[in-house]
Amino acid sequence: PKESPGTSFASSPVEQAPFAFNEVVAEVVASGKWDLQKVMAAFSCLGRLGWYNEHTVAEVLRFVMDAPFLEPHAQLLLPLVQACSNLHVHHAPLLQKVVNWYCWCCAYLWNKPLGSEKLDELLELAEECLELAFQSLELQGVLAENLSNPNASSRQSLRLLSVLARSSHFPPEFKATCARICSQTADLDLMSLTTEELVNAFNIHLCGVFD
Repeated sequence: PKESPGTSFASSPVEQAPFAFNEVVAEVVASGKWDLQKVMAAFSCLGRLGWYNEHTVAEVLRFVMDAPFLEPHAQLLLPLVQACSNLHVHHAPLLQKVVNWYCWCCAYLWNKPLGSEKLDELLELAEECLELAFQSLELQGVLAENLSNPNASSRQSLRLLSVLARSSHFPPEFKATCARICSQTADLDLMSLTTEELVNAFNIHLCGVFD
């Protein structure tokens, strides 16, 4: 189209890509040509790229809310929440649906106690929910259960304490786990904490004092 005064058009395919990609995704999702896995994968890509479009997000949320979650979709839940976080999309009904299904998977689908990889996934999901200012008693319950998980490393236990403290949730196991971690001063896992992890560890103390 011809450019008119006061308007400008993208000068390269790269600049046009966000709009074009969003337009295609919205159209395909609305047409029902993709299944849930493809829709969630596309939304995850949009999140990683930071390409927000209100119409596309609305179509994706509508589709995901209407679709039932099944066992094969369990691995897509974390990327879905990460996409919401990256695009700053707080949709409480969707987050509650994700958390309910994830907690069901923890209770009935995955082996207990959770392995190290699953613990990392659980922690990432909880931290993304906190970024979106979303809290769930069900998710807090799963986190609390894993304070006594024998597969949890010292670093993972510290992250569990941090997430629970930031959620103002202090189950009976909290104090004992905190004392155990504090006693492991020579633990190499704790000696290699990142700056962010050190700040979160200090915040455990602050949250405990003011709760």
